[in-house]
Amino acid sequence: MCEHGAVPKELIRAVMKVVAGIAAVVFLLARFTTTTGVLLFAGSIVVLLVCFGVLKLLEDDDENTGYWPDDPKQ
Repeated sequence: MCEHGAVPKELIRAVMKVVAGIAAVVFLLARFTTTTGVLLFAGSIVVLLVCFGVLKLLEDDDENTGYWPDDPKQ
């Protein structure tokens, strides 16, 4: 916990990565032979998209966002 009582971003990132990893395993191992398997497959896709969205929201502004200056010496 931070001094002001908020949950650190690193902890949220770590939890989201673990959840996304579990969802990826479910995605790969879901069987389409049953209704439950299809629901697990679809649910894992939703969980992966939510995790991706949360991780994108938590990105720092100082990270490389794809902008490259004309002069690399700048």
